[in-house]
Amino acid sequence: MKKNLSAMLRKCKALSRQLVRSSSYTSLRSKSTMERENGSSRGGIMWNSSAVVIYDSGEEPQETVYVGSTRKRYVISSKYLSHPVVDSLVQKTSSGDGDNAVVYVVNCEVVLFDHLLWMLENTDVNHLSLD
Repeated sequence: MKKNLSAMLRKCKALSRQLVRSSSYTSLRSKSTMERENGSSRGGIMWNSSAVVIYDSGEEPQETVYVGSTRKRYVISSKYLSHPVVDSLVQKTSSGDGDNAVVYVVNCEVVLFDHLLWMLENTDVNHLSLD
């Protein structure tokens, strides 16, 4: 299992480097934001400067996670937190407010996490191949 996670992370890093060098990353942001504004009901990803929201057409529970050294705020479907790759990146800490709230922190580059979420959103995670 650990070998598969390492292979998946290597592939994500390689793909994120390609996205940084291309304009497809910008196109992805524009397309997903446009779909959300047009009321697309199938779910997707919406970015803005302060937070990224992964929305779904259903009423699934959502969690807030903070990513990278800048602690960019993401609101994602709880189903993504149970994915093995995301789970291996997430560190759970208490909020410190005394209300036993859990804060999810992801220690990876923001662009890598963006791409990972895009991959999870656009692929069938049950049939994800590491080839």
